[in-house]
Amino acid sequence: MVEKRKLNLTEKNFIDILSNLNAKSVEVYKEINQWGLSRLKNKNKGLIHRGDTTLNPKSKNFKYGYGTNGLIYKYSGNSESGRGRYFLFRVSVDGLFSPSVFWNTLNFSNYDKKPMNDSSFREEFLQRFYNIGINYYEVNPFEKRDVFTYSLDFFRTKDELNEFFSIWEWVIQEIEISIDYTQLYQSLDFRKKQDNEKLNLELKNSSKNLAKRKYNKVESRYQSSVFRNGVLERYGTEDKIKCAFCDISNLRLIEAAHIIPYSNNPTFGFDIINNPKNGLCLCANHHKIYDFNQEDPVVWINPKTLEIESNLDKNTLLNEFKISESSLASLQYLPDKGCLEWRFNQMKKL
Repeated sequence: MVEKRKLNLTEKNFIDILSNLNAKSVEVYKEINQWGLSRLKNKNKGLIHRGDTTLNPKSKNFKYGYGTNGLIYKYSGNSESGRGRYFLFRVSVDGLFSPSVFWNTLNFSNYDKKPMNDSSFREEFLQRFYNIGINYYEVNPFEKRDVFTYSLDFFRTKDELNEFFSIWEWVIQEIEISIDYTQLYQSLDFRKKQDNEKLNLELKNSSKNLAKRKYNKVESRYQSSVFRNGVLERYGTEDKIKCAFCDISNLRLIEAAHIIPYSNNPTFGFDIINNPKNGLCLCANHHKIYDFNQEDPVVWINPKTLEIESNLDKNTLLNEFKISESSLASLQYLPDKGCLEWRFNQMKKL
């Protein structure tokens, strides 16, 4: 009688088990293992979690059990087990692989689940896999624990496997930038700061690691999130926020509009451009109308009186553009007058 026995899934044991499947699965596993060692463990940015399995030679379908090797990224390395810990994907003894991002939306990150709770990140994640022939749209790995849908021998060439790795490199970049921006946002003076003190526009580029440079797509998205959160915090709570130009108060329709446009980030720096005082709560329509000021002025804000002005008559503003407010003076916390002056002066040059 052959008894069951527990087996730790070391690299060697994993290879021995996969050898019962096919040579391709072994080859791919070795590449995955090497990627995990070089990208995570050797850089002190994570580990390969080597689980256990129970060998049961009598079983026809599961003689090698259900064990996996999981690749885990840690923002803070190995020293803090729960802080910035992100599961990437797992490989099973039956030669399948599955993303493990479900765990990141559950309870394994102290950074507000970012970026896993971001809808645009999720969409791009699914699209990137779809582009390499893996359809996770229906199984949704963000909401389901195990999606062992594809086998290791799916990757027929080294290039295909490298494309798989490139997705996880992108995920790690998203994680790192989201945490960096969360930490930066928490460290800046403007966080939850509600006063009407004037910004010093001469203090440019005071964010050392983000100053005076162009930002990639990932960074820009997180800057946008930081700015929106700050503007909403400054101008009210969820049940009180409304558009500065009209009565719309549905939070889903409210956007954070820059006064000094975001394109000036390389000039003024993160601290100024994404300071909530350089923002207004505007509905989507009035945000677009306000931004026309740079090309075809429709409406603007007088920096001295805070009145909403236009070359159009009041009836046209109200009936056609639905601008029902005449001034920002009633706001408890006002946008920075220096920012308003800068924009007003730029508009007058047109």
